[in-house]
Amino acid sequence: MKKALVYFLIAIICLVPAALLRHTALLNLLEEDISVIPSVLEFTLVKNSGAAFGILAGNTKLLAIFTIIIILAIAVYVVVCRDKIRWLELVSLALICGGGIFNLYERLAYGYVIDYINIQILPVFNFADMCVTSGCILLIIAVLFEPKKQTNE
Repeated sequence: MKKALVYFLIAIICLVPAALLRHTALLNLLEEDISVIPSVLEFTLVKNSGAAFGILAGNTKLLAIFTIIIILAIAVYVVVCRDKIRWLELVSLALICGGGIFNLYERLAYGYVIDYINIQILPVFNFADMCVTSGCILLIIAVLFEPKKQTNE
């Protein structure tokens, strides 16, 4: 049960900075963008009704259903496989779910996700997106490089 608890705690912990940064962006970026490194890093308020890169813009219900299915599938996998799941895999899945839950909340509550981090070579994104992306990268690393678990912990 320890691993399932750690999973849920990490997922929930992702929500706090996501909410605080969203609130800060809404307070500070309504009037104008903030340039940290001109033409490289700016904070820009964007209401994104789609997924990454604006894909499926305006399809809130479809995106919400897809997100719910993914979050539930991952949660069930973690609970069912808690004795066999490796720690890096667990952390990666928790980050994916934590970021997904926050973006799902915004999508359902407002019909869009607030994005605010603008690295000029990427689409504008938010902290929850960073959690999902980091989780995906860690999951790839876990699958490719973390040794398979041989015994129960």
